[in-house]
Amino acid sequence: MARSLLARCSECEYTSEALDLLNSADMQINAYGEQISYVSRLDDIGSRYGKDSSQYILAEKMVRYLEAKGLHSLK
Repeated sequence: MARSLLARCSECEYTSEALDLLNSADMQINAYGEQISYVSRLDDIGSRYGKDSSQYILAEKMVRYLEAKGLHSLK
């Protein structure tokens, strides 16, 4: 998962439009470079790390944050 997810959404000290776009793009690309939906990306993270993992929880928060900002997945 890209390091950009370490910026913890609404909890982070630094946010910007560019960082939001980077996180949105990161959440829509799989390991093969294919475009996928936020839901598919969360499913992938959940299957690799578990839905109780910090990776999944943080990714889910990121998706909610991006959608609240109007950055919906393209698929």
